[in-house]
Amino acid sequence: MLPVVFAVACILAVHGELSPLERAVRSGDAKSVQKLLATAAGDLGYSYDAEDGFGRSPLHEAVEFGHKKVVEEILAWQGSNQLVSAPDELGWTALHWAALKGSEDIARRLLDAKAKVDAKENEFGCEPLQWAARRGHLQLIRLLLKHGAVASHQDRENRTAAKWAHLTNHLSAFALLEGMELRSEGSEDEEALDETYNMSRLHAAVAKNNISEMKRLLRSSEAKDLLVKVDKWGRTPLVTALQASHKATGPGSEKLVMHFIRLMKMLRLEGTKGVFRPDKDRRDPVHWAALAGHRQVVLELSHMIPSDTPASDRWGNRLFHHAAANGHTSMMEWLLDQRAIVDGISSSKQTPLHMAAAGGHLDVTKLLLRRGSPLNAQDRLLRTPLHYAILQGNSEIAEVLMKAGADASEADIDGMSPLSFAETALGLLKSDEME
Repeated sequence: MLPVVFAVACILAVHGELSPLERAVRSGDAKSVQKLLATAAGDLGYSYDAEDGFGRSPLHEAVEFGHKKVVEEILAWQGSNQLVSAPDELGWTALHWAALKGSEDIARRLLDAKAKVDAKENEFGCEPLQWAARRGHLQLIRLLLKHGAVASHQDRENRTAAKWAHLTNHLSAFALLEGMELRSEGSEDEEALDETYNMSRLHAAVAKNNISEMKRLLRSSEAKDLLVKVDKWGRTPLVTALQASHKATGPGSEKLVMHFIRLMKMLRLEGTKGVFRPDKDRRDPVHWAALAGHRQVVLELSHMIPSDTPASDRWGNRLFHHAAANGHTSMMEWLLDQRAIVDGISSSKQTPLHMAAAGGHLDVTKLLLRRGSPLNAQDRLLRTPLHYAILQGNSEIAEVLMKAGADASEADIDGMSPLSFAETALGLLKSDEME
């Protein structure tokens, strides 16, 4: 069972009564949480909300809602040792939620409190590392690996974290995790690892953030050949540099890319035929800059990319789809200011709002709603953004959409409404409980 069950519980309880502790946890009121825990018995149960019934603790919800200070108060509570690795009825621990949400700081605090890095949820037997991989959270993946997560662990469908990253198109995460798997099998030959992906020396340099080696190669006599060499995914070194910065955090995440572009221009290499070619998914460097959320790079490249370069990738996604799907609020706002179409659709007829809702990107969702994105737009499956918010377990977004007037009774191609999905998920859980 996916996190949808928890989203459903939150949605159906939007107007219901909340206990003082539940209200304080969900609203991020750390001071009230501290006071309530101080008066709680040492045997505080895992299912503190009678309306919930999923065996969730205050720690589960604090992590899900991203309230770091509340998490800290709970971990400081005398009874926190019974919560830090406690599974709910679906086998999810607080660390699973941190991995799903990409909450690096919260995950670090949980790990410092001795959270089990190898805890397995019930549906697939996935560990937190696999959920971090499914969402492409590179920094969190590195943190979990540092704390002993095993990259080669397979779930019940024989999928490793690397396999999940590849299935969900998070290829930077895939390359990192696949490399860890190969090394765990005794391969320490980095050149052999590079050959696995048909990577040139320039690919390898930018993938490893080796700026000095990148500069040396771009100044060499073989620079033009290296620039147009493609890896197994049809990606040039420029795209690899952009991909390496995709999902990276901090203001310096685009430093390597800007070095690459400026040096290429200085050496007058930007006219080299094929340097801006799209990859096998028809994504050119501008697409990857949008995926990484690098507005300045988009501006730099937009003056260099050939005019006949496809505007959309193989799935019909344009720059604003990438920004929405990856939660890049400032990029999305800039694109909208450049007259990007707020209701532009992909090949599957999905709008940016569909993608923001499915990806759990609350700020982008709110921005799109303010800019007039159609609330009940339907894709090829006749599903609305609310369908995907519920299916993906994004409770806060589902609540925002419902408060904005989303129709919970709109049926998809199978006759299923968002409310139907909610009721079905709850019914399945109750059936599991009876068994």
